[in-house]
Amino acid sequence: RNDLRLRDNELFQHDAVRRAKEVLAVYCVDPRTCARSAWGGHSRLGPHRARLLAESLRELDGALRALGPGCGLVVVHGRPERALP
Repeated sequence: RNDLRLRDNELFQHDAVRRAKEVLAVYCVDPRTCARSAWGGHSRLGPHRARLLAESLRELDGALRALGPGCGLVVVHGRPERALP
């Protein structure tokens, strides 16, 4: 899912998560998102959308870090089925 704000992500609304001492969120940048579109040959992730994604990930990391020490966002690159154990 692409819920890149804490308030939009249902997981972060649960009391158990809010009381946790550590919260580690992972966002996987799938290379298929950056591939050329089958319709028109343009990039599926243009410069404006890429900037929005980068800004949103920075804001999410900041919001997670504000929850306390041991909280944050890890960004990995690769196909999720291979990048995430």
